[in-house]
Amino acid sequence: VAAQPAAEQTLAEAGLEAVRLRGAGALAGVSAELRGDREFMLAASRFCQLAEMLRCAADGLRAELYADREFVLRAVEEIGPQVLAEAAEALRADLGFMMEASACSSAAEAMKYASPELLAELDEDSE
Repeated sequence: VAAQPAAEQTLAEAGLEAVRLRGAGALAGVSAELRGDREFMLAASRFCQLAEMLRCAADGLRAELYADREFVLRAVEEIGPQVLAEAAEALRADLGFMMEASACSSAAEAMKYASPELLAELDEDSE
């Protein structure tokens, strides 16, 4: 009986294997469709630095990720509070979110990225 041929590797699997072997640079060789695929790019971030994955992500996906509360908190932990500069305005205006981000990093650094409205509100409350 002949051996069964190995299952054909999908483009996503091949892309992830390339990232695992060569790092984030391999993302330049994957399709724009995959660079816009949330599941694929999050999987790729297990094999390279999160900041590198974000640089390679499609613009639409990057905007989606920067609007995702849990993702941005992970990014603050892994990259630092400067990532908040790219976070969605709605997150930067959310006191609860900004307090969580402050707990993941330097509170003073994180609060530099709070929305002007939130900073004004906090300033009014302190008077």
